[in-house]
Amino acid sequence: MTDFLSKTKEIQHKIDSVTTITELYPLRLQINDLFQHQGSYLQYDQKLYKEASDLLINELLQKKKLLSKQGKFRFSNRQLLHRLCQKQAPRSRSTLKDSTNTIQSHVSPIRTYQCIKIVSETSITEQRLDHVVLKVVAPSTHISNISNCILFLNIKGPIYMSSVKNCFIISNSYQLRLHKVTNSVIDACIAKDDKRITIENCSKLLVNPCVQVDDFNWPNSSQSPNFKFKIVPSPLECNFKEGPIRDGLIVIDRLRDEAF
Repeated sequence: MTDFLSKTKEIQHKIDSVTTITELYPLRLQINDLFQHQGSYLQYDQKLYKEASDLLINELLQKKKLLSKQGKFRFSNRQLLHRLCQKQAPRSRSTLKDSTNTIQSHVSPIRTYQCIKIVSETSITEQRLDHVVLKVVAPSTHISNISNCILFLNIKGPIYMSSVKNCFIISNSYQLRLHKVTNSVIDACIAKDDKRITIENCSKLLVNPCVQVDDFNWPNSSQSPNFKFKIVPSPLECNFKEGPIRDGLIVIDRLRDEAF
């Protein structure tokens, strides 16, 4: 219960503080992931969880609408989440102040020349990577602000990627959505029957022809100029071991040059 409440308040805080619509997508994934694990609680608590989930989603949608209009956003109803939070033991003022300062002062540095492996039972958010090999096994993931990377993504649910350039993306997932991805190779395997991926504000993509592509910037029936289908030999995950990449990641430059 305590973990559930803390994560719910964390999502609330993030919805309050986001300033762009793009930042809302990973929060939607976090809401889904948070509430799908609450089936073991008593019926009364399950009802509260369902109501809290609906409220969070509604507030997220309100924030999205108001951001699109550049309006000022305030939550209209927090009674249900307040009722849940009453069950949580209060923290001291000093603890609250310290945690707030930590959040405000923390800025993650750009990680470079590493091979990183992440295995998680909850949603994963990764950002600010350059010349990195990233391996992820998780229910869902949001990846943003990366360049010159090789990604091996084994995801049960959705993948959302934004602000990505010069990358190799090798993925297995139920859904793949790409936003502002440029000059990259997409080797995707989609579990959905329609085998479709979605792209928006993307350009210079090479896509494995085993999937279909919906380009939001090209609603015509003719071929979109933002991508083309091409079979490109992908790097092998087994060739990269976790840890520092001492010799750089020259392979990503070579693979990209060969692909294009």
